[in-house]
Amino acid sequence: MNKVQVEVGGVTPAVEIPSVELAPGPPARAPAPLLKKVATLAPGVLASLAVGTISYLISMRTPALSPLIWAVLIGAGLVNTGLLPKALAPGVAFSAKQLLRLAVGLLGLRLAIGQVLAVGPTGVIVVLAAVGGTFVFTAWLGKRFGLPRPLATLLAAGTSICGAAAIVAVAGAVEAKEEDTAVGVGAVTLYGTLAMLLYPVLGRVFGLTAEQFGLWSGASIHEVAQVVGAAFSFGSATGSTAAAELATVVKLGRVLTLAPIALMLALLFRRGKAKGGVKVPLIPWFILLFIATMIVRSLGVLPPGVTDSLVKGDTFLLAVAMAGLGLDLKWSKIRAAGLKPLYVTGIATVFIGALTFGLTLALSR
Repeated sequence: MNKVQVEVGGVTPAVEIPSVELAPGPPARAPAPLLKKVATLAPGVLASLAVGTISYLISMRTPALSPLIWAVLIGAGLVNTGLLPKALAPGVAFSAKQLLRLAVGLLGLRLAIGQVLAVGPTGVIVVLAAVGGTFVFTAWLGKRFGLPRPLATLLAAGTSICGAAAIVAVAGAVEAKEEDTAVGVGAVTLYGTLAMLLYPVLGRVFGLTAEQFGLWSGASIHEVAQVVGAAFSFGSATGSTAAAELATVVKLGRVLTLAPIALMLALLFRRGKAKGGVKVPLIPWFILLFIATMIVRSLGVLPPGVTDSLVKGDTFLLAVAMAGLGLDLKWSKIRAAGLKPLYVTGIATVFIGALTFGLTLALSR
């Protein structure tokens, strides 16, 4: 009860008025967990999207350098200015992991199993020898140089199969660190670009035919774009596209080995983690997606126009994901990796070039 004094005729008796207690209102509603997570991830994802878009546009003017490479370079350049806010970190990590795995799963849309048959018996022998021999050699060499096993595996995949795309695919299977992935991409891109420039010169010096050069370059140069660039450069003197056509088919034969190798590595990694008491999935979901999309492409279920659009969309998604890697790649991490990855990749590049050159000459006589 509350007492209130009211003056009546000069007298102010106390009058008791019953107090009224208001019921507490409903507590303020906390933001839904999903909305909160989206709000946390949005800044970094949008930053990755912006860098990926710029990289995709630049790559249209630089066919020899894919948007993946530009995304890493631009992202790394920005983060090392020290001006980016820390709020970007969660979204950048999401782009570098989850978006990257989705993009890797969609890589299967680029491959049809029948493509490998087009290289013929000689091409199949050279492709299998190049991929198998170089992968084992590079993994062994990385161990000899004291590289961490995941990084050595990434360099082996990038050198033997298909450069940056193989590295980002295998990175998810072996749970490699983001900096290992970025360092691996940078190393194979460097030597792949050098090979693209040197191979046409060497091909002319050794007097290779268009078919020989197409088989050699397709079986040994790292990136698809670099293979095409080298082969077209070699054929420019005669105006022939025979070398480029064969080189592209042979290169796609190497790319076709990505799925089984990534699956094998995922199973080996799972066994190693299981021994340590860590639960991991039998087969990573993005590897299953890769196999499924490759089967869809091989069966010809989708119209060519739809497939082409999906492939372009996946390339853009890869650029966004690689932007996330770049935005987390600080120079301190690169310095920590040292020069050993460059040494290993350089030696492995010479190895695959010499191996496939010898096989090309031996089998094409």
